[in-house]
Amino acid sequence: MKTQREGVYGAILGQAIGDALGSQTEFTSKPNFVFDLGPTWGYGYPAYSDDTQMMMAIAETILTFHPSPDITEWMTKMGENFVLWRKGDHPNWGKNNRSPGGTCSSATANFSHEHNWQTSGITNGGKGNGGAMRASVIGAAYWKNPVLAFKLGCISSVITHNNLESNLASGGVAYLVALAINGVTLHIAVGKLIELMTDWKNSVPVVAQAIGTADQDPMFVVRKIAAAYAYANGKVGFHDFQHWLGNDGKGVEALAGAIFYNVRACRYSESIINAATWSGDSDTVPAIGGAIAGARWGIGFIPKGWRERVEQTEYLHTLAERIYNFSLEVK
Repeated sequence: MKTQREGVYGAILGQAIGDALGSQTEFTSKPNFVFDLGPTWGYGYPAYSDDTQMMMAIAETILTFHPSPDITEWMTKMGENFVLWRKGDHPNWGKNNRSPGGTCSSATANFSHEHNWQTSGITNGGKGNGGAMRASVIGAAYWKNPVLAFKLGCISSVITHNNLESNLASGGVAYLVALAINGVTLHIAVGKLIELMTDWKNSVPVVAQAIGTADQDPMFVVRKIAAAYAYANGKVGFHDFQHWLGNDGKGVEALAGAIFYNVRACRYSESIINAATWSGDSDTVPAIGGAIAGARWGIGFIPKGWRERVEQTEYLHTLAERIYNFSLEVK
């Protein structure tokens, strides 16, 4: 049985490895089977995408503050770290040359000009998976308080994707990772997540409630998550599921896909290989799914060769230890 420390390590390494594995099949026709890590993004090693780079930016934000941070200070620091990511100026995150999302890039540019995290994000059109792709580390840091992880996950989306659907998907990633580290089965965790999302008016702080669009539907999020879970427990094939899911470049669909591939899998590697093979956004869905799977099974169930070969493995291990030590102070 895994320890919480192993779950934290699994979430952080699991995301980076899932991201790097899926980066090999992004922008290719499906299915495109991949079974091992290989060179990506023009490098001679398995490099992850902007998904994990921005996850690292959030991790360093978390580690700057006390476990109960002032939200404005926390989000302002996050914005500053996103600016470092956009410029490629952090020594451990790599250059910003891995097909970064337009919404993340433009919203970060907005923040750099106005320094206001509440107004920099994109509202209309802000349903992309750029918030969800990076939120796993919040669950890893706040596993002792999963509801707080959900709230902070929702808030973390606002700076780039100021849309309620993206907020809820981002909070959902953090929440599922936190519950998995605690040893809650995925079957129970999905049910608890649906309950939390249904009560979003009470569970999401007002600062994380996107406003100004008529097409935001919180119950769409609930229905999509519930249906993906149901399909995973049925006999729906990968191709048929992906056809039903639609554009997993959006936050809700990416989370739904990550849940589906996790429910269908008996081990970490199976979940991310299937996600990389069948998902449309084949770096983000394995990144999210890899974080959840890593948190579920622990780092010991991630193939050793993958843990040793993924980009910046030493930094990732150190980051995981720092996040785990931080998490022990959470109330």
